[in-house]
Amino acid sequence: SLVSDQIEVIANTTPAAPVLKAATATTFCDGGSVKLTTSNTTGNEWFKDGVLINAVTGSSYTVTTSGSYTLKAASTAGCISGTSLPIVVTVNPMPTVAPITGADIVCATSSTQLSSASNGGVWTSTNNGIASINGNGLLQALSAGTVTINYTITNPSGCAVTTSKSITVTALPVKPSITAAG
Repeated sequence: SLVSDQIEVIANTTPAAPVLKAATATTFCDGGSVKLTTSNTTGNEWFKDGVLINAVTGSSYTVTTSGSYTLKAASTAGCISGTSLPIVVTVNPMPTVAPITGADIVCATSSTQLSSASNGGVWTSTNNGIASINGNGLLQALSAGTVTINYTITNPSGCAVTTSKSITVTALPVKPSITAAG
């Protein structure tokens, strides 16, 4: 009878799939971000849309682009976990807004029309005591000073962009008085 050497086999357990968490909302406007985190501190492999994100192995990842994000973790024995449940991130585009056109200098107590080639925005004044503006862009100059007029466009996703214009309101000249001499 043949006797063979004994071989010890060690079966390492596969780590559980990591759990991903989002620190804030996963739908936001372009220019925003969300931090994804996991309690697993080492051996992380982050994926976007199923593709490995190179050189990202930490316990958190800040996302700025749309996609489906997942994570796998490796044990110290080299066993790879299953894939985490995905976190889907949606980045909404910002609207475009054309500049405000119209006069830069206005006399007190007069009015002037301001406009933007972008429709559907909201007009506001930073100081209604100097100049107010209605919903159609008609500015009413009230007293001397400088005021900023804002025009804000908000798209259906709730993303907003504001364009601004500085307006100088000049005081009315002092009315000269005429007196009869002599």
